[in-house]
Amino acid sequence: MLFKLLVFGLAIFGAYVLLKNKLGSNESKKENAQNMLECEECGAYFIKSDGVRFGGKIYCSKECKDKARG
Repeated sequence: MLFKLLVFGLAIFGAYVLLKNKLGSNESKKENAQNMLECEECGAYFIKSDGVRFGGKIYCSKECKDKARG
């Protein structure tokens, strides 16, 4: 009886951990979506950390920055 109770408790704990990990991954996806910006030149969306800044604006690439520049 005690063994069955222990196995049941471990199964519940395992399900909890799996569900928590699934929900946590959704939060990180939302965080990544919030870090997306639109390029001032071409309108493409890109991750903020990949952007190229110039003149107070942010672009998706060096090519877009150069197009906007001249």
